[in-house]
Amino acid sequence: MVIVAADNRRSKPGSAQEMHYGCGALALRLGSGETIAKFVGVLRAPVRSPITFARKARIRLLLEERWVRDEGHLKIIPEAVERLFSENGVSADSIDYLCMPATIPGAAAGVAKRLKIKPEAVVDNLASKCGDTGAAHALMMLAVALEKAVPRQRILVIGFGGGCDALLLETTEAIRGYKSTSSVSAALARGVTDKNYTKLLSFTGEIDLDWGMRSETDAKTALTQLYRAQDQVISFIGGRCGDCGAIQFPPLVACVNCGSIKPLTPYPLADELAKVATFTADWLMFYPAPPLYVGLVQFDNGARVLMEMVDVDPAKFDVGSALRMVFRIKEKDGRRHFNRYFWKAAPI
Repeated sequence: MVIVAADNRRSKPGSAQEMHYGCGALALRLGSGETIAKFVGVLRAPVRSPITFARKARIRLLLEERWVRDEGHLKIIPEAVERLFSENGVSADSIDYLCMPATIPGAAAGVAKRLKIKPEAVVDNLASKCGDTGAAHALMMLAVALEKAVPRQRILVIGFGGGCDALLLETTEAIRGYKSTSSVSAALARGVTDKNYTKLLSFTGEIDLDWGMRSETDAKTALTQLYRAQDQVISFIGGRCGDCGAIQFPPLVACVNCGSIKPLTPYPLADELAKVATFTADWLMFYPAPPLYVGLVQFDNGARVLMEMVDVDPAKFDVGSALRMVFRIKEKDGRRHFNRYFWKAAPI
């Protein structure tokens, strides 16, 4: 089983929420047997606590921070966590990591002090790195704790909103060999700083920029074709020739290398490494974050694909640069509110 949490909250331009909010997503795989952390207990304490209220249908505003901290964090959370400790025979001083997604300064430290959890157990709230990512934030902090944890350590994860959810985990011996294929720390390290505020407002739809006539094409998606080619579009599945072993994308009727017409064996490319073979920066084609980088991607396995390239730093990007594959929005259909996705190449 996989649990996915994602959020992209909207805020009014110039508001405190705009400065604090981030958007993010995280996936956790659940199972039994050789797990890196085992479930100890959980407690759910729903409370009708007015923390946010709607200003528009798509924007919610937060109440005054001191009220949220004093009447929310410092009252609702300790009561719920103490019940969790009592029901599972756990002492507060046995908690090694406290994951509390609160970007209000001092909130997590205040909760730890009230619960008598050691101060060093408080996990960095990531506020200065990615902001408050909403529904995903508690799990992002859990992932950070798992990156640092050793066997037999206890991790307390708290969710707060319309009440409190408290989850208690304990790491196992298997965590010694744990290494995430896409860790939170690595994702944050790949971040790129952009000081263009107008670009942010454009991305969030708060302003509608004039992109010229090249942007006025209809981006209607052929859903039937998307359904038929979903293994290529969603999973980035190419083909491998049974005669010569050449790998190609998309998989065609005949091998591009030897011409064999035998059916190709499905070959996934999403996790394959590659390098830049050729590239160009297009300033004329419509693109929401110009320029549009496109070029030939040379995979280490021999495949070569014409792809869009993203997260490019011109000062560090050139022929031969190492690439990884990322799943991103390919195009937005604003008229029908439908986003097309596909794989793109990003620098490692």
